[in-house]
Order: sequence, then structure tokens, then C-alpha cells
Amino acid sequence: MSSYTELSGKPAPAPEPQGAWPIIGHLPLLRRGNKPAYVTFAELADKLGPAFIVRIGLNKALVVSSWEVAKECFTTNDEIFASRPSAAGPRHMCYHQTMFGFAPYGEYYRELRKIANHELSTSKLQLVQHMWDSEINTSVKELHELYVSKPEGGGGNGVSVDLRSWFAKLSLHILVKFVVGTTSGLDPAPSEGIAGLYPKPIAEFFRLMGVSALSDALPFLRGWLDIGGNEKQMKKNGKALDAMMEKWLQEHKTRSKSTPEAGDEQDFMDVMMSILVGDNNKIGKLSKPQVDDDTISKSSSL
Repeated sequence: MSSYTELSGKPAPAPEPQGAWPIIGHLPLLRRGNKPAYVTFAELADKLGPAFIVRIGLNKALVVSSWEVAKECFTTNDEIFASRPSAAGPRHMCYHQTMFGFAPYGEYYRELRKIANHELSTSKLQLVQHMWDSEINTSVKELHELYVSKPEGGGGNGVSVDLRSWFAKLSLHILVKFVVGTTSGLDPAPSEGIAGLYPKPIAEFFRLMGVSALSDALPFLRGWLDIGGNEKQMKKNGKALDAMMEKWLQEHKTRSKSTPEAGDEQDFMDVMMSILVGDNNKIGKLSKPQVDDDTISKSSSL
């Protein structure tokens, strides 16, 4: 990834493309010709090699284009690359980067990873196999009802089905059932395609995580300049996500106060709530001061 200079013996930094501007860095280069960023990066990799640095505003980003260098980054130097940079999306929609996938590397992250590895292990997932079977049976019955209800289906001519959408809906229901124990509240968003199968806050989450706010590149603009309104949309959707998760959390709290019935099973949110109770609440003590136990339960489940 870097080579040693003959005179100093110190590692030379990864190369940078020419044309960086003061303050905004290589942003004009990435906008040139309306090419997708990955195409521009591929062209730069042909010139600069398998690893190079671009300046995204005031931040430096390492671009890797070979599996050998990627392996070195995520095995030999995995701790260095374990943390994600602070960005508007995770900040506004992931509870100040408390969510497992966006939490900075440290004791909190390691403790959360330990819980996830245990609760999502193969042996644990096998215990909820019946939950998957139930959702699959329900989805297959819906297909059969669709076939019977259509005139062309009843006549034996068959019915066309968008299997991509069917599998997307099935996967969502299995995942949500495992995490919060119910599929209530999964009202689809009023849009076409795969995104229309998801609740609007979830569909918007995936869309907005793929865009950048100006403050990601120029942090000193945070809070007073939002060209394009991306950060405003992230804040709005963060509140919508929290309302959805809060509803499920309160349902779990109400259920936990009632007498458990035979056959009741704990879902992932139940497990997180039980871990965060009492003196053994290690992960709660490691979290940020402004993050309470309820927020940890919601962010981990999200």
C-alpha cells in the first residue's frame, strides 16, 4: 500500500491525483463529465495503482482497487479500518452512530459485536426455524390465493408473479419477525418497485444512506448550510424511524409486564432489553452519555 523512500526509510504516502482544490479537494474531479464515482475511481486506479488517496473536501479517503490491498486493510490492519467516518446519514438516522454497523470501534462496539455474534449464531437461528417456515407458508398461501382469484389463473393459464418483489417481501417479514416478533406496522411505502414493499421510513433510510450531505465533506458547514436539503430529509426520516422503533419497544415493555404464557418466545428486542437491565448492564455503561438504554435497544434492533 505504501513504499519506503530510499533517503528517510519512512513509508511514502499513497499517491494522490493532481488537481485538488483548496478546501473542496477533489470534489470537482468527481463531478467531471457526470460519470459515476466508481468509473472515475477505476480510471484513476489505472493511472495511480491499486491504492490512492482522494480529498473529499477536508477529509482524505483511501481508494482500494485490488483484493490483495483490501485483504491487508481488513485483516492485518483491521482495527485501523474498523471505524466508519462520521457522516450525516448515520448521525441523524442511526441514533448518533449507536447502531452496530456504524458505531466507532471501541469497547462499546466490541461488546455489541459479542452480543450479535451470540444471538445470531447458527445454533440460535436454528431455534427459530419454525418462524421462517411460518412466514414462508403464509407467503406461498398468498401466491395460491392470487392464482385462484385471477380469472386467467382459475382457467389453468397461470398468473405472472414478480418473484423479485415476492422474495423481497418474504425476506423483510422474516427479518422483522425475528427482530421484533411481529410484522405489524409494515405498511408499504406509496412507490413503485422494490422500495414500495418497505415501510416508507425503511425505504427512505436505504435511499438516504446512499447520498451525501455537504457537511460530510466540509464539516464547518454543519448546522447552517444544507445545499440540496439532504440533511433535512435525513433528520425527518430519523424521527420517522424512531417513531416506528419506539412503537415496537413500547409493545415489548407492555408485554413484559404481563404474565408470560406457555410457548412465548423472546425475539431480538426482548434479548436486548433483558441485557440492559440490572447491574450486568455493561453495554449501557459503555455507551455515549446522551444515549439511554431504550435507545440502545432500538438502534441494535434497527
